[in-house]
Amino acid sequence: MPDCKEPLSASQVKAILTQPNGTVLPDISGAYSVIEWHTPFFSALRALFAVSWQTGFRKNEVALNDSEAWHPGRLARSNVRYRKNDEYHATLPVQELQSLGPGDHVVLIPPVSKYDPFCQRFANKPIYLPFHDGPLCAARAIRNLEMRFPITGTLRHSAPLFALDAHFKPIRHSTLDKIFRAFIKLIVPPERVCQYSMHSFRIGLASALLLAGKSHPLIQALLRWASPESLSRYARLQPIAYGQHLIDASMVEVSGRTSLNLPRLDNDDIVAQCQSLVHQASTESPA
Repeated sequence: MPDCKEPLSASQVKAILTQPNGTVLPDISGAYSVIEWHTPFFSALRALFAVSWQTGFRKNEVALNDSEAWHPGRLARSNVRYRKNDEYHATLPVQELQSLGPGDHVVLIPPVSKYDPFCQRFANKPIYLPFHDGPLCAARAIRNLEMRFPITGTLRHSAPLFALDAHFKPIRHSTLDKIFRAFIKLIVPPERVCQYSMHSFRIGLASALLLAGKSHPLIQALLRWASPESLSRYARLQPIAYGQHLIDASMVEVSGRTSLNLPRLDNDDIVAQCQSLVHQASTESPA
């Protein structure tokens, strides 16, 4: 059986995003060993985790492979738009960013991916992140990131949305994997840490949407799976409906586990049970 990762639940993502400042991250040394949410890296990380939960982005869509050079097709500040009072904006001044609230959206243009290398399948279908209450609000995390570390003009095209520092260096896979694992160690028992990866955000969103009663084609559309049926049916999801689907997913709790990761019986117990059943069958007389 393949190594299947477990889904992150809404409560687990909340536990990650509400870790207090000053928390020491296990097995991390140097500048990122202590959580400080106001710093460039942890502000970006909060937004990255929240966006991963509400979009199902793959790791390769939010961070760069260690050997990959930054290029314009990646997820940049220029991929962010705002929908305020039913009007769309490429950027907003600080005063208007502060006033964003329920009914407004951060609009994300999906980046290049291996399933959409020419930005023709998904990149022309924006993602509407709704403003709502609670720590899972990806729209608020992006808005706060923009307010704390603003960047304007053409520089937005070359600045990663989720940056390592104030110089807008991209976050790499190896760094993200280590930091994610450290956060997981804070919220699950040691024996379960290996059951989670960055892909657990995507699995968790899909599982939560299913539990919230969303249809399979809709889930495929929201997670940008290559399904002709879902893409043709939900090619232009309306902003309010799109946002509400994501809020609904945050209101349910995923508790299912992968078969591979369930507690196992040892072989002796299995053999004993089989022997008992065989013996019982052989000794029973026909009615």
